Amino acid sequence: MIKLNQNCHPCESRDPELIKITRFRILAFARKQMCLKYKKADSKIHILLTTLIICTLATSCATGGRKHISNMFEEDLVQTQELIKNDNLPNAIGELSMLLEMDPKNQDALFLRALAYQKMQHFNKAINDYNKILEINKNNSKAHYNLGMIYGFQLLNPSLALKHFDVFITLNPKHPSVFNIAKIMLKLDNDSDTNTSEKKEIRAIIEDTLTQNSLLRAETKENLKEKEKLLAEALKTSPDSGATHFAFAKTLQEQGNLDAAKKQYLIALELKPTFAECHYMLGQLLLKANKKEEADIHLLKASLFEKGSL
Repeated sequence: MIKLNQNCHPCESRDPELIKITRFRILAFARKQMCLKYKKADSKIHILLTTLIICTLATSCATGGRKHISNMFEEDLVQTQELIKNDNLPNAIGELSMLLEMDPKNQDALFLRALAYQKMQHFNKAINDYNKILEINKNNSKAHYNLGMIYGFQLLNPSLALKHFDVFITLNPKHPSVFNIAKIMLKLDNDSDTNTSEKKEIRAIIEDTLTQNSLLRAETKENLKEKEKLLAEALKTSPDSGATHFAFAKTLQEQGNLDAAKKQYLIALELKPTFAECHYMLGQLLLKANKKEEADIHLLKASLFEKGSL
């Protein structure tokens, strides 16, 4: 019979997080001992597991249980990192899934499981975990980078790849990989321009011709209001034309409508993240508005995406 320290009352602990952690560690132990293959556990094993639970709770109660929780998670995460490193991916996913049952918003566990899924080429499951991370923290640059790699080179969705790579550069303008990511983005952008179906290509040519005509007409107008009107009409015809949004933004900026101009520049960049001149103009606008940090990022991108700079 197990006797506990009379000053310690583990049964009085009602910390649900601690109980979850304890359950995880006991289940993990049981699985490692190959106990789970039996439908009915041996009575000695049952006693052992019960003893482990009591001892864990007793220790936690005596020493202040909560302070051990983060350390326990860290130990388990280190173990799963080793499993992934050694390509023991199914076991890593199993361990991480158990951790996430108790802490569904643990970003480290979600990232490691996504990485394991990615290495197994279960890309949709990896994307699901990376997106969960971004729901918790939209500025998780590692999740953006890995999503960019999946969409760009596995699922062949350049528009989504460009979106995530662009956010990565915004979050990490001094990262040593920025130059290479910019090259990847330009390649993806060029591929997305050429890999279109015949119908889309014909439609794009027609829309592009109409857009170019509108832009040329707008350029001849000295009156800014007339130019703005022509560009607004062009946007109705080709709302997905980054060049038209850019021209509209410049016209608005010339009129002193800086907030509206910024909005149009951002729309143009959403449509074409590698639009160097647009990054430059937006950077200059932001400098004048005393938003240097934001301006520096766009000026950096302008230099990265400038033709002939890579």
